[in-house]
Amino acid sequence: QAGGTGGLAGHGGGAVYLIADGAIRIAGTINASGEAGGPGVTGRAGGGGGGAGGSGGTRGTAGGPGGGSFGVYLYNSTLAAIDGSQIVASNGGNGGNAGAGGSGGNGGIGGLGARAELQDLGAGGNGGTGGRGGNGGAGGGGAGGPSIGVYRGGASGATVVSSSISVGSGGSGGASPAGGTANGQSGVSATLF
Repeated sequence: QAGGTGGLAGHGGGAVYLIADGAIRIAGTINASGEAGGPGVTGRAGGGGGGAGGSGGTRGTAGGPGGGSFGVYLYNSTLAAIDGSQIVASNGGNGGNAGAGGSGGNGGIGGLGARAELQDLGAGGNGGTGGRGGNGGAGGGGAGGPSIGVYRGGASGATVVSSSISVGSGGSGGASPAGGTANGQSGVSATLF
């Protein structure tokens, strides 16, 4: 049977967003925070096979990524922060936890044995029950959102004079029931990126 839907991604917390040859001059405070990603959904159990092995459970879905926290996000733009300005990015949102795999379906019931004929000594035995289907694999954990004071995409530049840029920590990666490398990675933290 089909698995459940995945968790939603967290919303980013960017307070200022510039694209395509813009410019901004800041003399004040910018504060932003990211939202956590939604959890993945556990897969559904597989259906029983008719006389054969049960069908396998579906794979659990991946957790949604955490939202990033950006003080200023630039793309082909410039920034000048002056005169004691402050740019503050809060913690990135945590990645969503992954869904577990669905359990395997039960095996089908074996067929009945053949009837005894007059010349036979006895009836044939009933067929054995089919084996249980395997469990579906767990989904991967969602990545944690970043915490970045000023992101410089494309041909962007930033000048900071007598001002401060503060960032929080990157969001934690979401957990997966499979553990290890299936857990989501934590988000990065940087004043300028």
